[in-house]
Amino acid sequence: MSAIYEVLKNGARLYGGTFFTSERMAQKRADELNHTVIKNIMKEANKLPGAIRGANRDRFREMIDEVAKPPFTVFRQSVNDSWG
Repeated sequence: MSAIYEVLKNGARLYGGTFFTSERMAQKRADELNHTVIKNIMKEANKLPGAIRGANRDRFREMIDEVAKPPFTVFRQSVNDSWG
């Protein structure tokens, strides 16, 4: 039995092209996608007035949770290649 690796977003399958034969390549792709998500959240946080004590305090706390739990993960799937 061998394995393939799939990049998932919040546990759900993505569009095509997210299967990899190497765990290292799958993790690299997941890290790139997570980096983009975190970068966009931080850009929004930078423009958020009143983030610490003001009206946007709740949104700022949501952003912290989003950064702490990146949406993209790698899932290992076993493949039965003993046929033939």
